[in-house]
Amino acid sequence: MKAFKITDIKNFMNKLLVAETFDAFNANEISVTTFCTYHIDCHINKNYYSKEELEVMDDCVYAAWAQLKPICFEIIKGKKVPYKFKITLSLPSKYYPSVLSDSSDETTVKSIDNLYLHITYENNSLTIITASSLNIFTMDKTVDNCWDAYIQKHLLGQFSYEGI
Repeated sequence: MKAFKITDIKNFMNKLLVAETFDAFNANEISVTTFCTYHIDCHINKNYYSKEELEVMDDCVYAAWAQLKPICFEIIKGKKVPYKFKITLSLPSKYYPSVLSDSSDETTVKSIDNLYLHITYENNSLTIITASSLNIFTMDKTVDNCWDAYIQKHLLGQFSYEGI
């Protein structure tokens, strides 16, 4: 787990809310405070979809960030910046092998429960914290280290940031 302070907030927010930079992620939870607080749970309501639509969805539990991004944009945009927000994103499991690259076997990939990005804005400061959860107990930090390296190489390279 690593924390990063984004120094170019305007560029980051453009990539988060307008560009497709984060579209591969699922949204797990969203909370935005402006004049009131908006909370979005992000769990998919399977009763909303037809049987055919559910088959295509491939057992997704959380809504895609690409689906919720326009809603968040509408809440956040305006003359005043939000008081604060927290967005928790997770990487879909189909991407786990590319995160772990050559440093893992199939057992390691199957041990991953989730790979998270916690994006928090408060007091004119924007931070990203990486996190992982495994479905086994291990002292091995390979998954954490690979996830941190992946985020630094493939995502944070687009932004100005400082390690915290």
